[in-house]
Amino acid sequence: MISINEVQDEVIAEFNDFDDWMDRYQLLIDLGNE
Repeated sequence: MISINEVQDEVIAEFNDFDDWMDRYQLLIDLGNE
């Protein structure tokens, strides 16, 4: 089982791939739809 901290670290790493805030918001929306 993956811990909350591990999931948080993954999201932070994915956020670092995007420079544009709109892309970051879209990532959050996509994650919420999963």
